[in-house]
Amino acid sequence: MDGADDGPEEIEGLRANVSVLLAPPETDPESTPTALVDDTVLSTLFGDGMPSPDSSRAAGKCPRSGGTSDDTEAERDRKRERQLIEVDQRASIVDGEFR
Repeated sequence: MDGADDGPEEIEGLRANVSVLLAPPETDPESTPTALVDDTVLSTLFGDGMPSPDSSRAAGKCPRSGGTSDDTEAERDRKRERQLIEVDQRASIVDGEFR
C-alpha cells in the first residue's frame, strides 16, 4: 500500500474501521470491584494495627505499679520501725548528754 493505488473500496473499509474504533461502546465496561481494595487501604492507613505512641510526658518514666500491696505494706512497716529506732537512739543520746 503506497497510497496512490488505494481504491475507493479500501478507503471505505478504512473509514468503517475508524468509525468502529471511535464509536462509543454499546455496553458499559465492567468495572473491577474496588470496595475490597478501598477497605484494605483504609484499614491499613487508619486501622488499629499500630499502637499509639507514648505521650512525651510518660516517656522515660518507670511505672510504679510493679510491687504488690503486700510488699508495700511490709516496706512501710519496716520504715516505721526504723524511724522509731532512730527516735529512740536520739532520745538516748540526748539523755546521756544531760547526765
